[in-house]
Amino acid sequence: MHKDLRRLTREIRQAARDLRHGYEPARLYEFRVAIRRVRSMLKHRGSKRARRLRRTWGGFAAVTNRARDWDVFVAAAEQLLGPAALEEFKRAVAAPLQSSHDAVNGMLESARWRAHQKEWKRFLKRASKHEGKHDGKQHGPVATQAAALEAAQARAREALATALQQDDDTAWHKFRIAVKEVRYTAEREPQPAGATGAIVDSCKALQSLLGGWHDCVVQLQLLEQLGHSTLAEGLRATLAERRHQRLTEIRATVAGTSLFSRPRSDRQSSAA
Repeated sequence: MHKDLRRLTREIRQAARDLRHGYEPARLYEFRVAIRRVRSMLKHRGSKRARRLRRTWGGFAAVTNRARDWDVFVAAAEQLLGPAALEEFKRAVAAPLQSSHDAVNGMLESARWRAHQKEWKRFLKRASKHEGKHDGKQHGPVATQAAALEAAQARAREALATALQQDDDTAWHKFRIAVKEVRYTAEREPQPAGATGAIVDSCKALQSLLGGWHDCVVQLQLLEQLGHSTLAEGLRATLAERRHQRLTEIRATVAGTSLFSRPRSDRQSSAA
């Protein structure tokens, strides 16, 4: 596991350097994905230190949320709007967009970020030494990984059941997060082929739909910051329709896959 953590750390640091030199939405996306993967791995380490570091990484990721939201909204507007309307939109969002980018750069220049990087380096060094003592003993890690995947799938099944019952944005968002966790856990399997590979592929397809739905939800919220205008009302109607379409596609997709269905043994137990 420590090799994956080191690789992800290099990706985070390279993206951070690039962002400090010149903000690019693609680099922020890579930065965020790498942090999510690190947090997913830390979730299964169990130590107090790992949990604390996971929370700290999560705090840094939270700072980037608004920048990512505005970046995606601008990209969506470029597809939805004509030249004149797009220019109007860009003028309207210029201030919050720049503010969100400034927040990311401020975080990366902060003393808290530098202190965390030093502590993280020490953590990786200790993790490397600890895992090095268990080279060749594969039964424990494999069994733990399989149990982690089973637990992640169970949480996703529960989240899906709640989303289908409550059918609100909060419940669907929790299912979206649960699907990500299943994918990241499956990708850490010692042999990511066969059944595990199928799980990853299914999660990717579902994540794409859930991500499109979530973008619409967030963009509808961001529109509230722009006030009322003909442009805003037109975008609101378009995004609301897109949100509805994405949810329809998501429901059809989960109905057609057994990935998050309850195991047969569980269904039989409930019936009994």
